[in-house]
Amino acid sequence: MKALLDVFNERQRQVDAEGWTPEHDDTHTDGDLAAAASTYAWGACVQVTGHALPETPPAVWPFENAWWKPSTSPRRNLVKAAALLLAEIERLDRASGTDPAIVRLVEWRTIEEAEKYDGEYLLHGPDLVDPDFNPTGIVAGHWQDDQGWVGAVWCGQHDCWEYRVIEPTHFARKPGVQIDVEEA
Repeated sequence: MKALLDVFNERQRQVDAEGWTPEHDDTHTDGDLAAAASTYAWGACVQVTGHALPETPPAVWPFENAWWKPSTSPRRNLVKAAALLLAEIERLDRASGTDPAIVRLVEWRTIEEAEKYDGEYLLHGPDLVDPDFNPTGIVAGHWQDDQGWVGAVWCGQHDCWEYRVIEPTHFARKPGVQIDVEEA
């Protein structure tokens, strides 16, 4: 579920931070979004096989070189690729007459509104942003009486996620996944 949320959040970041709105995406009718996605997926493949990415994008990159911004993390590059594929699928749907409006999966509220003892939340704060491992600044966490807000934060020194005291500015309830027993 985390991978899916990361892709949705990256897609929303592309819209909010980069301005790549559905209207903008609709101007790319020649496979540009799929080609861009393929370069990020290719980059992840290069990285997981132990090779370094080149300074310039591969020839299939459809945009100006300055817009190719691969991460040092293969996972992050796959998230970018999946979000671009989602944008292309949505564009194709709109072109065929279907409106796949972007839906926010969570409702963000200020941390002061949180019911501290109500389980685990998605927590967000600018101090939680890490360009390679957590570009959205969103972590899973909970309230702990003796420490405050605690969340999973990437530790580069140990190359793993660790629970630490954090200072989130916003929270959202974690979306649940419902499985229909008959479909499973």
